Amino acid sequence: RTRLITQRTTGVGTSATVIATVSTVSTFGSHFFITGRNASDSASRFCDQLVCSLNGSVVVLHSSTVRGSPHSRSYDNGSENLRVTMGGGSYTIQVFCVDSLTN
Repeated sequence: RTRLITQRTTGVGTSATVIATVSTVSTFGSHFFITGRNASDSASRFCDQLVCSLNGSVVVLHSSTVRGSPHSRSYDNGSENLRVTMGGGSYTIQVFCVDSLTN
């Protein structure tokens, strides 16, 4: 069985920001779709697809520019939290997680 989890984070910038936590997701190995929109009038947007593997590594499977020229972004698993760091600007991030239920 699977479930869809969503979470919205505002004000993501050049500092690592937690966008998903283990308490929200039953197991690592989950599939994430992350969309972001910047706060300026240029409204640059992106959509990334990634997984957090069972060993804690983060693998970006696909990265798309939806509009404009979004800043670079990096993902990591810090203290068992999925975090994103933007290369510049300020973004609102929407996280969609397809999670495998353990029970």
